[in-house]
Amino acid sequence: TVSARAAAAQCAVAAVVTVALTLRARAHRPAVRRGALLLCGTLCAAMTLVIAWLAYPGAARWLGVGALAAAALAGGFDTRHQPSPAAGQLVRVAEYAGLLGVIPTACWALGLFDAVRAIGPA
Repeated sequence: TVSARAAAAQCAVAAVVTVALTLRARAHRPAVRRGALLLCGTLCAAMTLVIAWLAYPGAARWLGVGALAAAALAGGFDTRHQPSPAAGQLVRVAEYAGLLGVIPTACWALGLFDAVRAIGPA
């Protein structure tokens, strides 16, 4: 079995990669590239749900509700027609935040921060 801390780290990495992939898809005009990024983002979202469901089986109902809400929000956002320039800028900032969050989250999941802390001054 996986510890709760490891499951949380795995879920965090999968969620951050999901956000990065799906938001990055809006930057690509060719349908093949956009489709590939959205497919990979959807697969990462599915993996996030599976990991969370295996780690926290009692929360399966709430995970399903959260997944449906996220899908409704993602499906309702049309990348070709943005309501305002401010909304486009907000999505762009969220995209960059998602991209910047991948590396530190992966380092946390791999235990690199704990390893560096362990070799530091006592």
